Amino acid sequence: TTCQACSTTCTTCSNVTGFCLPCKAGSQVASNNTCSACPSNTYSLDGQSTCADCSNCTACQATTGSCTQCASGFGLNNGECLACASNQFTNETTFLCQACDASCLTCSTSGPNGCSSCQINFGFVNNTCTACQGGSRSDGTGPCVNCETPHCSACNPASTCSACFSPYQFLNTTLECASTTN
Repeated sequence: TTCQACSTTCTTCSNVTGFCLPCKAGSQVASNNTCSACPSNTYSLDGQSTCADCSNCTACQATTGSCTQCASGFGLNNGECLACASNQFTNETTFLCQACDASCLTCSTSGPNGCSSCQINFGFVNNTCTACQGGSRSDGTGPCVNCETPHCSACNPASTCSACFSPYQFLNTTLECASTTN
């Protein structure tokens, strides 16, 4: 009698039946008692009989479960997919969290055209953030609009004036702009 080699997916096999005893990492026991490779986005460790889903990953290593790709909003960190901060997005090439453009408060992609919302006093139009010019304001979720106080050169998103165009003077008591000429 000649001995038959175990399947390459088995750690060891029965010398009587040839069935796999434990499967190698990245394999699971199939219906015919042999080991078959884990399907995509699943993994198994040495000696396990079934494959498990990758945890928070869109792809993982079949033999360890370590993440290799993450869903949008998550980034790779030591083989795990962890949530990106609100001012970060998932780089679709490296699957790492990457900082948004400085004009963005939140974003979905890189650059000034990937914004989801803007910093205060940046107008938000077509996923782009643009600094509001003197005399205008924005809360970062819409376009820049003029300050409501006449002659106001700077105001907050609630339109409270904080500075005036020359030759007007800012009045702290009334938050208005007054003419410096009588």
